[in-house]
Amino acid sequence: MATRTSNILAPETFKILQPREYIRQHVIAQGTRPDKRAWNSVRDTTIRTGVVSTANASSLVKIGETTVICGIKVEVGEPKLDRPNHGFIIPNIDLPAMCSPRIRPGPPGELPQSLSEQMNQVLHRCKIIDTKDLCISSGNAVWVLYCDVVCLGYDGNAFDASLIAIMAALRQVRVPNVLYSEADGTVKETSKPVIPLRIHRIPVSLTVGIFEVYAIMQKNHLQELANCPLQQHRKHLLVDPTDDEEQVLSATVTTVIDEIGMMCGSFQDGEPVPRIYGYMILVGLVLVDASVEVINFLTSQMHQVARLSTKLSWSIPKLVNKDIITFAIRINSQQARKNSTMTTVTFGSFSASPAGHVLLAEKPIFATFATALPSSLSLPSNVVNAAVQASQIISEGTAETITTFVGDSKENRGQVSIGSIPIERSRSNGFVRTDSIYDLALKLTPKTGDIQITVLLSSLAQTLPAGLAIARAFPLYSRKNLADPKPPRTVHVNFVICNSTDSDKEIDYASLQLAANGVRFAARLGDTPPSELHTDAYVEEVKSVARKLEPNGVELTLIRGDELRDAGLGGIWNVGKGAEHPPALAILGYRPAGAKTTLAMVGKGVTFDTGGLSLKPTASMISMKTDMCGSAACLAAFEAIVLKGAFKENLYAVLCIVENSVDERSYRNDDILYMYSGKTVEVNNTDAEGRLILADGIAYATKNLNPDRLVELSTLTGAQSYATGTRHAGCLSNSDSFESEIVSAGKRSGDLVYPLLYCPEWLGPAKQFPSDVADMKNSVKDRVNAPSSCAGHFLESHFVGDDWNENRKGWAHLDIASPSASGERCTGYGVGLLIEIAKDFSA
Repeated sequence: MATRTSNILAPETFKILQPREYIRQHVIAQGTRPDKRAWNSVRDTTIRTGVVSTANASSLVKIGETTVICGIKVEVGEPKLDRPNHGFIIPNIDLPAMCSPRIRPGPPGELPQSLSEQMNQVLHRCKIIDTKDLCISSGNAVWVLYCDVVCLGYDGNAFDASLIAIMAALRQVRVPNVLYSEADGTVKETSKPVIPLRIHRIPVSLTVGIFEVYAIMQKNHLQELANCPLQQHRKHLLVDPTDDEEQVLSATVTTVIDEIGMMCGSFQDGEPVPRIYGYMILVGLVLVDASVEVINFLTSQMHQVARLSTKLSWSIPKLVNKDIITFAIRINSQQARKNSTMTTVTFGSFSASPAGHVLLAEKPIFATFATALPSSLSLPSNVVNAAVQASQIISEGTAETITTFVGDSKENRGQVSIGSIPIERSRSNGFVRTDSIYDLALKLTPKTGDIQITVLLSSLAQTLPAGLAIARAFPLYSRKNLADPKPPRTVHVNFVICNSTDSDKEIDYASLQLAANGVRFAARLGDTPPSELHTDAYVEEVKSVARKLEPNGVELTLIRGDELRDAGLGGIWNVGKGAEHPPALAILGYRPAGAKTTLAMVGKGVTFDTGGLSLKPTASMISMKTDMCGSAACLAAFEAIVLKGAFKENLYAVLCIVENSVDERSYRNDDILYMYSGKTVEVNNTDAEGRLILADGIAYATKNLNPDRLVELSTLTGAQSYATGTRHAGCLSNSDSFESEIVSAGKRSGDLVYPLLYCPEWLGPAKQFPSDVADMKNSVKDRVNAPSSCAGHFLESHFVGDDWNENRKGWAHLDIASPSASGERCTGYGVGLLIEIAKDFSA
């Protein structure tokens, strides 16, 4: 009987003679690699900085036995003709013969050239540094950063080590403060302090080797080849591969992500692949427990890199957010949506048996429930019996909610909760008490397990506001219990119409689902903290929506950073220029064939508002992540409207995206801003920034998009709640008819609206925002004279053209400061309202 080679050779000899078979038997089968690591473990990593005295900045990184040293030189160079105000960052990775016996002496081989090109793409695609920051004099002189990496010892995975080394060194770079002399074309250093580089993103790379094993169980190789023409393949991951492991790998995949988990590059064997495929490659190559393995290796590597910040003399910002570790990697906003919650909300009939039931109805319906069960009520008999008994108690007025349990054993025991919806509704309220439905859904729904919520209503018109109220009770964003997450679950929502007139009418569950998804999406954006949803991340969310809607003909226009200044958008640019991440104006356009009219939606997107140099106190700054809820509603509504496919007119969403932060570049009180409308504004309060960015957004829309109607949403004034309360948005409109349509749309959607005082001759810029040196100031002189209306009239003054005078083209400003949030959660307010406004517009 023949003896297998592995049984007669010592392990080290076996590894040298048959490395692939060694990996298959000793690593895959036994789960231990030659260096005793598990397949998803990384080697110890150390970093030192300031190791080369002749360089501007330097670092030394060691991952296992792979050691690299990075030196950065800063020199003056000439810009390219087509990019006169952009500097350069040039990486070069060298693997000399001394670093490994496998590296031959001579010119740079294929591996170092591939690594250098790969690094060049990562540095530029990730936009680690804005190359405009390296400009000394446009068209004349720029800074050039030479990032030279030399491998001192090679034991695999040189790219990950090189990227860490470059990032460590870049954070130490200080650029001299210089002046360019037009007279003689020289650059002269001044006595001013050196300038640290502005690092915009901090990427970390994750390299995994793919080892392919032929899973054939025959006794010898000849029989295997003869008898198994259709060989079954299994792929295995080896994270942070060593040099020996790299020799037998089928492929390597490197994924590059930044500090908030956004993918900014992916490569297979050093060749770039589309970013979306980065995740697909990692998952697709692993057929068994793919997602678990991917998350495990990402988490392992992230922990390793994050741990460096506690060991070293230099400071790595928090490369890994705990929020991201559990949810793996944010490739795009769709993946983020999927991973940000464990609860799915679906609308329509449900035939399976969930863990619990919630039954909601208005009290008059409960009164007849026991004697006249609706024919369309499809519930298990034990649930119905419990509901009948509870309905009798509720109809008598002795209780508003009752919870009981059904089932004869622990295994099939289920919770049944019954709640009564009040019927008291004034003329300023909607078609159903959405506040009570929201509260009952929160109170009565079990926290785990699949749930069926059945809502008995008296009219078909109540289904939309009731459905959106239930949807917002299950927010998407959560970072609680990351170490022990709850299993996924589904909340199924079904409606029963107990009215002879409407009972035979079909409920449009598809449209309701789109609207509910939009509400939850908008609420997720508002709930996401600025550490994750800064302006760059928000732009990625917008891009994701645009990609999703591209088959529908949607186009995206982006104006970012200094492009805003160059385009004359002085409001957005000045407010956002002091933040780490640049401001942006995003315009989503949907122009179907045959469209004759245009509806524009403009939204305020301040991802965080510190107040700027007019700094908010601590208590007032908390929750300012929600200052972008107006734009979130516009984005989510735009997506829902386009996906439904019933809107036949032109539709635009104009999103004004900034962070109002404090920096040496921040705009100041007394500054005069040059707005897109052609007006000038003297700043007397940097905390009144929303109207400045919206003025540009409105001016852009009215000048370039030719809308027939324009509606703008913003969390604009704290005084809104004094004018219209905490549940109703304030509506300022130049048109009586448009104002009435919006109030009606609010009642139909549950996003309630009440009019604000419209009186521009008393409340407009001439009276309330006078300036001696500009066309207007940006903050009112009298804070008790209808300030919410005044803010709306400020925006009105920046409409371009005479068609927007009173009772001509209709426009509306919706101040949603209070209804955009409930407690510490965002509500997704405005999505349903905009959907109904669009429905009226295209009717």
